[in-house]
Amino acid sequence: MHTRKVQRIGKETFFVSLPKSWAKAHGIEKGEEVIIDVKDDGSLIIKPTKMGEKRKEATIINFSEFFDHELLGKYLLGYDLIRIRSQKRFTYEEKERIERILKKLVGMEIVEETQNEVVVQSVLDVSSTHPARLLQRMCIISSSMYKDIVDGIIKKDDEIVKLAVSRDDEVDRIYFFSVRVLRTIIQDYWLMSEFSILPMEVMDYRLVSEKLELIGDISVDMGTRILEANEEMFNEISKSLGKLPELVHNVSELQNEALDIFLNKRAEKIEEKLREYESALGKLNEIAEGKEKEKIGFIAFDISQILATIKDIIDLSF
Repeated sequence: MHTRKVQRIGKETFFVSLPKSWAKAHGIEKGEEVIIDVKDDGSLIIKPTKMGEKRKEATIINFSEFFDHELLGKYLLGYDLIRIRSQKRFTYEEKERIERILKKLVGMEIVEETQNEVVVQSVLDVSSTHPARLLQRMCIISSSMYKDIVDGIIKKDDEIVKLAVSRDDEVDRIYFFSVRVLRTIIQDYWLMSEFSILPMEVMDYRLVSEKLELIGDISVDMGTRILEANEEMFNEISKSLGKLPELVHNVSELQNEALDIFLNKRAEKIEEKLREYESALGKLNEIAEGKEKEKIGFIAFDISQILATIKDIIDLSF
């Protein structure tokens, strides 16, 4: 940290000198222009007009039984260039394994390939993706999952349920990318300023992304149990839903509204949504304890978990 005395020229002009080491590091010389960003909290951010291209970080992974976890870890840490090496020639099955995991990592593409090395590189500029957009996308997909699963039960159409469950792959892809984006932002003060996100807010964004990913996982569990039921049980569940579909629709709306409150800092809406949460939970408990509880109890339980997760998002808006 550098400190400088404020000096004055004339009657209205104040100035401070720039640290020599900073100016030298960014090629700032006499006559150069810098960008001054005035923040709402009164702070000033001084930025060179030419930041230059960020050096792409590279790392090497040795192909092994657990390389999938290491590749995901390097991706989440923000590495732009990853070399996957093997002590022997890659087999066809091993190449397929690499390609499968790359499908989960947004923006990572194979750019070079030899018999014992595969080079993957990020082709997306993280600085062009605001994390709010990623959260909104995750919210839309995850809220549609459990709503469509219940719709599939009503219509006795397991194809609708299967399609809803399959959307979890996209939720996971966006989640991994959001973690990569947020980790990049927390290490880049200029990017944090560009997105108008404070360090503490980066942590909250990460927590919300985890909550949305969890809703997708809960939906998968619910849909999987439905798909594993035999035809007779499937039909019995369909007949026993009662008021549950209407409630699930309201829960889906509450989820989207909870994220809107979080992203737009609408604190005045928090108490209203907490009351809606309590009302939905009360109605859900009535359904769960009703005469059809043996047939739809597991669905009510999963929806209660989703409701609890939505409440967590509302709580993060305080």
